[in-house]
Amino acid sequence: MSSEAGLPDLTSGKLVQQWLAQGETIYTGLVKECQALEAQLEDIETRLSAKYAEVNQVAHIIGKPLLEGNRRLSAQLVTTYAPEPQSPRTPIPPRMPTRPPREPVTREVVPPRT
Repeated sequence: MSSEAGLPDLTSGKLVQQWLAQGETIYTGLVKECQALEAQLEDIETRLSAKYAEVNQVAHIIGKPLLEGNRRLSAQLVTTYAPEPQSPRTPIPPRMPTRPPREPVTREVVPPRT
C-alpha cells in the first residue's frame, strides 16, 4: 500500500490490531462504568431499605398501613450450564395405540305429537 493523498501506509494486520486494541479499551471502560453503577445501585438500595423500615416504624405507631417497596427482581445471564448427568435418561414410554374409529350413530328426529 502506498501513501497516496496523505493516507498513512498501514498493513491490514496493523489496522486489525489497532481496531482490536480500541475495542479492548472501550470494553474495559464500559465494564468499569457498569461496576461503578452497580456499586451506586447497591448503596441506594441499602438506603431505600432503611428508609422503608423507618417509614413503617412511624406508620405502625400512628396506625397507618405499612409501605411495601417495589422489590426489583434481577436476573443474571448464565453462560455456563450444569454438566449433563452421567446416568442415562429414563426413556419415554411408548405412546398408547389409538382407538379404532367408532361406528357413526344414526339418530332419527321425531316431531312432537300434536
